[in-house]
Amino acid sequence: MKSYNCKKHVLYSLAILFIFNNSHAQDSTKNWQPSIEVNFTGVPTLAIAGTDTSFKNSLSVAPSFVIRNKNGFGVSYSPKFITGGSKPGIYVHEVMVGFEQYDKKSFDFFAEYNHFFFAKNNSIPVTPITNELFSAITYKKSWIRPMLSIGLGFGTNTRTIGANNVYDLALSAGISHPFTREIKGADISITPSLKLNAGTNQYFSFMHSTRYISGNKNFNKYIKKKIGKNTSGTLSQAQTLSISNMELASQASYQKGAFSILPAASFIFPLSSNDGSGVSAYWQVAVRYDF
Repeated sequence: MKSYNCKKHVLYSLAILFIFNNSHAQDSTKNWQPSIEVNFTGVPTLAIAGTDTSFKNSLSVAPSFVIRNKNGFGVSYSPKFITGGSKPGIYVHEVMVGFEQYDKKSFDFFAEYNHFFFAKNNSIPVTPITNELFSAITYKKSWIRPMLSIGLGFGTNTRTIGANNVYDLALSAGISHPFTREIKGADISITPSLKLNAGTNQYFSFMHSTRYISGNKNFNKYIKKKIGKNTSGTLSQAQTLSISNMELASQASYQKGAFSILPAASFIFPLSSNDGSGVSAYWQVAVRYDF
């Protein structure tokens, strides 16, 4: 099984490199735009002290190789590495196929499919969610910009008696406004936003639509079904969609020429008694170079 997975990862890598080479051959037409990005964020890892187990955040480093054409279609490959936990190293390979439109007058829009190939690293929590369909839209013709996103994660839970298909649904609605400025040839923007997040939140996952789960060590207060290393899964309440939390977020961008720095941070305020109490947070910083 391991050799089969390795072959798949090698094939994906070769496919990305092939596309990159073809893009350079077509550089005169500017049909394709390759880029390299490194993303830094926190990911919960298992901490064992004597007989006690808990989770703490460890630094995740994720290089990604992306190529998009002028119409907005793109693909990416990202191997993600954890720097802490009992087994530092790679914990997941992520492959994305997507479509984005940010140059329209009325709307920003993107949709993507992500698949997660997990490396069986025992440092991170177990999850059966290995796929995500994610889409988001922002209306740009007003000073306060409404936005809406939806994510559907799905996979197979092999830790129950008889493998069964599982899913998680996430919805988010909110408002935002970008503040932009040019300083010494660099384009700088800061976009604060306020969102309401709703979800089924059954499982731990790396879904882009529920970063409040995978981005902080307090993920246990959000998920309803616990799946441990040595258990076959536990029964939980019926799967329902409910408002989970309010998110106060900010995304920033510093771009000069082909080089960009993209930091983001969010504070999460639980709104359901099932989600515990107290504010949690997550952050990420990406560094990108466009060829």
